[in-house]
Amino acid sequence: MNIKAVPGFKGDEYKIEIQGEEVHAELNIYSRTSAIAAWSVVEVLQNTVAPIVV
Repeated sequence: MNIKAVPGFKGDEYKIEIQGEEVHAELNIYSRTSAIAAWSVVEVLQNTVAPIVV
């Protein structure tokens, strides 16, 4: 997991990447504002302990 902070960035950007022997999947999520940024960070940190997040 990588968490990056970009000063002045106006929204949120998330990239989820899964790689296996026979599959490679990427999911990119962008928001227009940073209104949910704090809750998003909390959610990511809480879910890092779970092997599968739904």
